[in-house]
Amino acid sequence: MALEVEHVCGKQAQFDKTKAPTTGWTTGTGNVYPKQPCWLRIPHELGDAKLLSFKAVWIDINLYDANGKLFASAIHLGKKNQAIVSANRISFLTSNATFPLYARLDVSPSTSYFDQVEVESLDLNESMHRAQTFDSISVAQTAILVGFAVIAAAFGLLLRNLTYVLFALFCIFRAAFLIFNNGLIFSLWDIPDWLPQLFILTSWPSNAIQSLIVTRMSGSAEHSPKLHYAMLAMAALYISLIPIDIYFPYQSLGLQDYLDMVWYPVALIGVGRAVFLKRAGSAILFLGLIPMAIFWWPLAVAQLLPRSFGLSFETPSGTTLDIIQNLFFPTLFCISLAYRSLQLHREAIRIARIDKLTGLPNRERLTHRGDSLLKSKGNPPIAVAALNIDRFRAINEALGYDTGDAALIEVGRRLAAIPMAIVGRSQSDQFFTIWLDASKLDELQLQIQQLFFAPILVNQQMIDISMSVGVANLPELDMSLQMRCAEIALNVARHEKTAWEIYKPEMETAKLGDLHLLSELRTAINKNQLRLFLQPKVRLKDGAVVSAEALVRWEHPERGMVPPYQFIPFAEHTGHISAITVWMLTQAMQIVAERRAAGNPLQISVNLSAFDLRNNHIVTILETLRETYGASSSDIRLEVTESSVMSHPEISLQVLHAIHEAGYSIAIDDFGTGYSSLAYLQKMPVTELKIDRAFVSGVQANTDAAILLFSTIELGQRLNLSIVAEGVETADEWALLEGFGCDYIQGWFAAKAMPVSDFINWRKEQSPFHFKEYQVS
Repeated sequence: MALEVEHVCGKQAQFDKTKAPTTGWTTGTGNVYPKQPCWLRIPHELGDAKLLSFKAVWIDINLYDANGKLFASAIHLGKKNQAIVSANRISFLTSNATFPLYARLDVSPSTSYFDQVEVESLDLNESMHRAQTFDSISVAQTAILVGFAVIAAAFGLLLRNLTYVLFALFCIFRAAFLIFNNGLIFSLWDIPDWLPQLFILTSWPSNAIQSLIVTRMSGSAEHSPKLHYAMLAMAALYISLIPIDIYFPYQSLGLQDYLDMVWYPVALIGVGRAVFLKRAGSAILFLGLIPMAIFWWPLAVAQLLPRSFGLSFETPSGTTLDIIQNLFFPTLFCISLAYRSLQLHREAIRIARIDKLTGLPNRERLTHRGDSLLKSKGNPPIAVAALNIDRFRAINEALGYDTGDAALIEVGRRLAAIPMAIVGRSQSDQFFTIWLDASKLDELQLQIQQLFFAPILVNQQMIDISMSVGVANLPELDMSLQMRCAEIALNVARHEKTAWEIYKPEMETAKLGDLHLLSELRTAINKNQLRLFLQPKVRLKDGAVVSAEALVRWEHPERGMVPPYQFIPFAEHTGHISAITVWMLTQAMQIVAERRAAGNPLQISVNLSAFDLRNNHIVTILETLRETYGASSSDIRLEVTESSVMSHPEISLQVLHAIHEAGYSIAIDDFGTGYSSLAYLQKMPVTELKIDRAFVSGVQANTDAAILLFSTIELGQRLNLSIVAEGVETADEWALLEGFGCDYIQGWFAAKAMPVSDFINWRKEQSPFHFKEYQVS
């Protein structure tokens, strides 16, 4: 209950700190504003169990009885006598006091702050309840602000965002000022005077930091430069209040009031403009500033006007409005952090499920989408197609990776335009399509063909694009298994060059068989299961058999003789081909050394793979084997294909020149089926050119095919290369090649590949080889 008290403030109260004045008393309601020292007189007793309670934060109180004797005292940073002190309340038990009582109120010397003091008569329970309630609210606000500071600091450090770090500092400074403003430290004894002063000074940095936060979040530098510089200037002025408060404490309060009067309108205008321009985060900032403006702006006005207008204003410290203005802005900011975190999480998921180059869904997102479609009822069954760009590696190498990437983007765009299809990219040049009606696969095949009938234009380059497609139409399987089956069908389409294949279980069975075969191939060399066969090359001018090509066969203990096409391609893909190459070179070196020692020398050609052409130690291997078996380098010829050289041209050319310098001759095998690059052919140290059987088989005189064959032979001979025609199977083909001046013939017409012992016997019997004996009359 508020008491009616008499008071004297100002100069009359300054003269004697221990004796109340005798005149000048003014009757009031118990509320005084002790900017200067004040004496209060409480004329009447309060009754049993009543406390004389002062709601105050920044004052020291000495209580005297009617005889002028010090009855009780409460010094905020010092001792308490007969006083119950909490954060914002000082209460005295007056049952043994002689009335009237006199209370001397002084602003605490450790602070420059003052506030309105309320004098009440309360019983003990009510006084304790009010004190505990205020203390709990103050502690809770402080703890919340500290928690917000920790969260914002963590975000700022993790995201390297200065705005979050500034907000963390703002919360720390506001919490420190709240501790001081609500008197949470004043009930302590024997603390140094500088500690409250330190808490006081946190008010100015918090205002300055708040200015920086507003300028950054509102983006005023972009849309309102004048407001931006005004906010920065006010931030600097708030910082300048720190030294002013130290040396001129009361003047700093007035300056702050003037700054607050200007700051809030400017801040609200700047943030409001950012809201109008739909800048991210500005709406939350605007809402957070409103309660603070409602609290502080009228207070700043009221602090300046009452002295001239005779008005009085009670500071609403500890009220609901005070709590809202303290916590509303930090709460909204942390909500924005949580929302930002949610956005980042969603963006991370989106990025993780999107192909960065094409913007299409990636494999994970397609899997998730496909599973959803498979689980949905009432929709037609779906099919999954895996698509691969044919010869994409050649596009990258010939036109550059930038053009290759542009081609991928254009391919993705065209595929995404297919109606009833969900398209994504899984890796490199491979795409997937979820076809929404498995009963209309023919329509999907037709649309893909039509899309890439015309070449695409990227980076001012016209590129012909063809696709190999594997399709899985298995609605009983989940999406990941269907995609796997589509890839199996795609591999078959690429291997068989059929462009379009639908998955069948036997495709996977064959693939598993190949894998088992490869695992057995690892031990085939060590267990001596490989066999060397020789196919003769006949010299046309005299029928002599002076050379042969070495071919490998695998005599499997259970499968029997395994043809090369069943294991050589897989050995090349897995790198096992290098071990097979070394085995063949070993066998060839032994044979040529034996033939030369017998006085019947033979040159054997051994194939080198792309792996071998990237092996810088191949020359060392050749020389080691040659020295081991006493062979002559002239008796070994190494055959390479154009495609194996062009896969890594720079490295391959270095290896080929090293082989040539070691004394070994080199042949280009299957000429005409690879890149057919004459520019690179001139750079290769080649001795022999082997024309692929595709140019020989079935060729007839006086046809375009015959002209092409003759031109190829003539070209090779002009380059001083010996020419070998592969795959000659008829006497007519033989006669035509002889007429064109071809140097060597290799093919079934002369002989198939045969074991070494059979070849030696055949050579004795058929050399020289008289092909006219085999002509059909």
